[in-house]
Amino acid sequence: MSYVNSFEDYIDDFFHFVESLSSSSKFILVGHSMGGMIALNVAARQPHLFTSVTANAPMICFKTDGWPWPVAGFLGKFFCSVGLGSQFAIGSPQPHWEPTSLNFGQQTTHSVARLSKYLAQRKQHPCVCLAGPSFKWILESYLFCDKFMSTYITNKSPFPLPTLLFMETRDRFVKESAVTDFHEAQKHIVKKVVYEGAYHELFSEANEIRSHALTTLFDFIDVDESKMTERTFDTTTVDFSNVVDETLIVEKKSLASTFLTAAVSSLIILGLGRKYGVI
Repeated sequence: MSYVNSFEDYIDDFFHFVESLSSSSKFILVGHSMGGMIALNVAARQPHLFTSVTANAPMICFKTDGWPWPVAGFLGKFFCSVGLGSQFAIGSPQPHWEPTSLNFGQQTTHSVARLSKYLAQRKQHPCVCLAGPSFKWILESYLFCDKFMSTYITNKSPFPLPTLLFMETRDRFVKESAVTDFHEAQKHIVKKVVYEGAYHELFSEANEIRSHALTTLFDFIDVDESKMTERTFDTTTVDFSNVVDETLIVEKKSLASTFLTAAVSSLIILGLGRKYGVI
């Protein structure tokens, strides 16, 4: 289960880690998903520590499975107020997030090889299988995201660091509109690259998608700090919508096998029921 007393705990932990490095050089900051949101906030608070920030699918606003954003926040507040903050949120736990199922990855990457390796690691380390968020995590994340959007999107407070945003059009977890709104509000210093057809786990995607993303990332950070402001901060769209989704092929085979097993089992149960007069 995902649980946190305060989203600020993530920020504090990160700064403790940076302090432990005892480095006089500036860092290049890269974050993914929730880590992308943490990276943006860390960069905004102490920009002097970093030369740039790159965020893939940053959790500026997370998807709430059909619940309107304000309603999700209200539900988090309500269930926490009645002492259920440590319980699974509505719709959780989700069995397909457990290490024995391929379903978790069918909307995170096109690469069955990388997905299989990831699932093998989950089996080896089951403690990382969270199965879903708690109401407290929903509430704290909602409040944190809402504050960030209010500051840098609604009020357009200037973001202090050169930023590269990656956005995937088939992202299951993060609202693409929030990423776009952040870029629109901070065009002077934020570059956005849209991967048409890509899933959430960009750095674990199929080779052609992953290679493009890594090349773009290295090109962005491999710039002398004195020339950072000379770069153009625009939007680039790369079309990977024709990439074959290997995981869905495997999933279809798995579903076909499951359906066949269920059908055979039903026939056996029906036959036994009629034999013994139960049906």
